[in-house]
Amino acid sequence: MNNDHFDQALIYADGAENIGITGGGCVDGQGRELALTIDSLHHTGELVDPHYNTYRKRPNTRPKLLFVRGCRNVRIHRASFRSSAAWGLSFSLCTDVTLDSLHIENRAYWNNDGIDISDCKDVRIAHCDVNSADDGICLKSYNRDACNDRVSIAHCRIISSASAIKFGTESGGGFKNVTIDDIRVKDTYRSAIAIESVDGAAIENIRVSNIHAVNTGNAIFIRLGHRAMCGM
Repeated sequence: MNNDHFDQALIYADGAENIGITGGGCVDGQGRELALTIDSLHHTGELVDPHYNTYRKRPNTRPKLLFVRGCRNVRIHRASFRSSAAWGLSFSLCTDVTLDSLHIENRAYWNNDGIDISDCKDVRIAHCDVNSADDGICLKSYNRDACNDRVSIAHCRIISSASAIKFGTESGGGFKNVTIDDIRVKDTYRSAIAIESVDGAAIENIRVSNIHAVNTGNAIFIRLGHRAMCGM
């Protein structure tokens, strides 16, 4: 079950088929202004965030730019997205997803991932430019009976304050048949490629090639570990 607390989004689809966003223009979430408003409403008691992060002093319930869940045949092509209050483009339990020639700048607030793929099958990400304050392109697995399967990431350029391409940290089910090729990474704080299983996920048949990384914390980070996740 997806439990990232980011169930809201500026653009939201659930259980749809044959949907897409194409053409020019920019989707701007005005994330900093929105997140600060949510924070203020929490402290005044007008709209209390049940998941408020008291340690980091910030709201956790913030909308994404785009959230697509349980959908089939999704096409997003030649569009720009910027300034989410949370993650940028997020896909959960979808089949047949193509993201091509996108420009994503997501640095307005905390947890500003660029693209998140959770337990999806037949995903193609190509020719995308991502500049994110958190992970650039992130594969996650929340569901123990599901996995990411047949995912291709190619010909992308990524800047990230965390990791450019990451598997996890949420890793309940698995990551299978993933191909990563021709990725340009720069100014990335942690890893160019991070592959992590800390919740029991199976990781099978992963191919990484032609990665060019400049000014990054490390080239490849691989972790097999264990953490106690409540509710899993």
